[in-house]
This record gives sequence, structure tokens and C-alpha cells, in this order.
Amino acid sequence: MKSEELEKLSKDELIRLLLDKNKEFAEKERELKETVSELEAVRVSHRELMMRMEDLIAKYEELVKEKRAAEIKPFIPKTEKLRTETVINELEEIREKKKRRTPTETFLTQLKKAYRGEEDDVVIDYDFDENQIARDTVKLFGQDETYKLEYIPGSFKVKRILRNKYRDADHIYEANSNTDPFPHSPLTPSLAANILDMKYELGIPFYRYGNYLCQKGFMISEADICHWAARSMELLEPLYDRLFEALLKTEIKVLHIDETPLKVINDEKTQCYMFVYATTYWEEPVYIYSFSDTRSTRGTKEILRDYDGYVVCDGYSGYDSLPDQGVKVQRCMVHARRYFNDCLTDLTQEEMRKNPAYRVMELMGKLFLHEEKFRHKKYTASRIKQERNKPYYLNCISKLDRYIDSIDSGLNVKLKKAVNYYKNNRDELYTYLENGYVENHNNLAERVVKPFVIARKSFLFCKTADGADVTAKLFSIVQTARANGLKSEQYLSYCLENIRKRPIEELLPWSNCLPDEVKITQRDLIKKR
Repeated sequence: MKSEELEKLSKDELIRLLLDKNKEFAEKERELKETVSELEAVRVSHRELMMRMEDLIAKYEELVKEKRAAEIKPFIPKTEKLRTETVINELEEIREKKKRRTPTETFLTQLKKAYRGEEDDVVIDYDFDENQIARDTVKLFGQDETYKLEYIPGSFKVKRILRNKYRDADHIYEANSNTDPFPHSPLTPSLAANILDMKYELGIPFYRYGNYLCQKGFMISEADICHWAARSMELLEPLYDRLFEALLKTEIKVLHIDETPLKVINDEKTQCYMFVYATTYWEEPVYIYSFSDTRSTRGTKEILRDYDGYVVCDGYSGYDSLPDQGVKVQRCMVHARRYFNDCLTDLTQEEMRKNPAYRVMELMGKLFLHEEKFRHKKYTASRIKQERNKPYYLNCISKLDRYIDSIDSGLNVKLKKAVNYYKNNRDELYTYLENGYVENHNNLAERVVKPFVIARKSFLFCKTADGADVTAKLFSIVQTARANGLKSEQYLSYCLENIRKRPIEELLPWSNCLPDEVKITQRDLIKKR
């Protein structure tokens, strides 16, 4: 209502209007609270589903790894040892040694021999309607021919791609292959996905994969396989960029961060690191791996420059400056507990009970028991925040604080280290009291970094920083897909097949547009003998 109209109203009319508006605002506020409550309830269900799915995914991956290992094992001589210089990103190493060449005539001959006939042909015709050309004015005068190698679980299949060519008196019209991710190449999305999955899931070096193909009847050089892998990762770059964007636009605004060492041969630094950034179980999981040539969190601060949420991390001092740019830090209570637990190793039961660390473990255990109760009772985030700030919970923290302050560590180096760790991080150990979505531990990030740690044991090191960066991006795509309940190889194949056909939004791991065949189902969890 305009100010002129308000001036004409009587006092009673103004009071009645004000009461009506207050009632309207109260109704809107009630509806908003109901919406928030419903959303929180959905997030509780989502959290439970994600945590249960972790176990199912792990079970599925074990079955897949067993099957793939059995598939490729016969083609690896028992006496063969891994090359001592094996690196996780052989791409640069092989390119330094060998220049990539086009497939040899021998390889093309092998493809033609394996070709079964016209039933496997794919004919690509010129789009006359789109180009507004009358078909009856041109003549077909030939076809471009490409043989492609597709991977079918346990075997390979060759198909022939025929592209029609037409001409009239003045022009030549050729059918284009803009939607083919690997035009005029034997490579197919299914084969590329298998190469990447074998490499980064099972740790199969490219030369071994070459032996595998050779035994299947296809002789291809290690350099060509390397080129195929590199080209595949270049195509997937936009998908990685979109995942990175989704990480920073998390609705809950809570991220978990961890890092692990990584040796890079051609780097002057003695130790490089792989950082991992993960969203919580309360929303769609996004796991981003990021290479850094130092443990400095300079890169982390750059990544989070526009982020104003919470970060859960360990006690590494590099994260101390994050609050300066508006990030709230929650230190991992599990890390604090580990220091006290270390004080009890190699002690008898009687010695443990006399050690102050034993009492600290008991007091910390009560906090973790309360957190576990909240999860089992499926409390919403707002309810969790309320419970954490009730006297019974705050008293547990107060008792723990007072007891640690009273500890005289004396000459006990381990105990002194544990006490100092707790005191130095005391304030940021309890940031989680102000937000129910924030955990008091960083177990999630440690689980996310574990696949890379396992891979690092197989590959030992990276050769260059650029290669480590490529590795990080591929791990980001594969592990995010895995966390969303997708089959990594089938998902990679689908993305490569459609990267030029569909919007990136439809290829994201949580997209409703993804086909059922890329999703892990109950049937996939049954071990076939």
C-alpha cells in the first residue's frame, strides 16, 4: 500500500492492517520453519543412506578387483617384476622416451582381421536437411573407413565406422563426426575407460596392459596406449571443473580436508603433497584431489578464497590462517585422542589405569558416545546443535578440560605431546558446538584420501608436477563417482561417449539423467562363482 493511501486510513484501520500483516508474517515464518524442518529430515535420511552405501560400495569394489585381477593375471609372467621406475603418471615418462606415432599397419591389419562383418558397421551419413542441400543433387562417391576397438568385459570387439562422402559439380560433402570423442582413431570410450580403470584402480602399468592386448590379438605400442589415456583425460577436464565448482557451492558449507605426501621425481622439493577436499554425508558427495608441490596451505587458501563456511581438518599448523579469510576451522578430536592413546601402547592393564591418558580416553569416549547416539536416533542438525549445548554435554567437555589442565606430564614425552596438542587446538576442537552439520572428527577425509594412499603404494611416485595434477583430476572424477554409487569404468565410458553430446550437468555423478547400467545395484553385490 502506498504512503498516500496509508495517510487516509483511520487509527483503527491502521491497527487492523498492522495486525493482519503480523499474522501474515507469522504464517510465512511458520511455513518457512516447516520447510527447513522437512529439509533437515531429508538430509538425515541422506546421511544414513550415504554411510550405509560406503560399506556396499567397498564390497562391490572388492568383487570387481578380484574379477579384473583374475582377468589380466594370465597375461603377466610369474617371473616378471614391476619396473623399479614405475610411476603413477607414466604419460610424461613414456612421451619423453618415445614419440607417439599413428597405429602401425600391423595393428590396423589386426583390427581388420578381428572385424566380424557388416553387422558391426556404423554408417554416418551427411545431414542434408540441416545443411539445406537437396539430396538428389549430389552423388555418393566414397566412404571414409575407421576401425575401432571396443572393450566388452573379458573380451574385445572391432566395429567399422563408415562416413559417407558426396559431391556435386562444385563441392564435396563429408559426413562429420563431431560427436565422436576419438574421431579417426581405433580408440573407443569403452576401451579408454578400461585403460584408465585398470591403471588407476588395479595399478596396472601401461606396458602390462599392452601385454594384455597383445595376448588378445592386438599388438599396440606402449606409447599409443599412453596417448590414448592422455587424450581421454583431456576430454574429461570440463567434468572435473564442474565437480570443483560444486565443491565450493555446497549448500551446507562444511568441507573436510586432509593431505598425504607424494614424491615427484622431477621436482626440486623433497616432498610434495596431495590434498583432498570432501563434502559431508549430509549432501551429494564431491571429492576433489589437488596436487601441491609443498605442504603449505597457500593453494588451499586460494581454493577457498570465496568460501565462507566450515572446514574440518587435523591439527596441522598450515590451517591456522584460514580463519583470517572468514573460514571457521574445526580440528579433529580423533587426532587429539590418538596422541593420548599412543601414551598407553606397550603398557599393562594396571599401568594403563595409572596413566592420566587413560582417564582422558574415558572422558573423550563419552563425547563420541553422545555423537553416536545422535546419529542412531537420527537427530536433525538443529536438534544435534541443541543437544550439544545442553548442560549434560557441556559438563563432559568441562570435565575433560579441567582434567587435562591438571595433568603434570613430567618427563613423559608422549603425554606432554598429547597435552600440548590438545591445549594448542582447544578452541577449534569445539567449533562444532555451533553447527549440527559439523563433525568433531575428520574420519571422512581420511577415508577419501585412502584410495590414493593405496595407489601410491603401487606406483611409488609421480614423475612430474603436471602428471601429478592429471592424476589428481582423474582420482577426483573416479572417487566422486564411486561415492555416488556408480561403477567407475562404466561411468567413465558413458562420460567419454557423451561428453560432446550432452550438457555437463547431465553427466555429473548425481544426475538423474545417468542410465541404470552405470549404477551399482544389489545384483552387482552378489559374488558369481
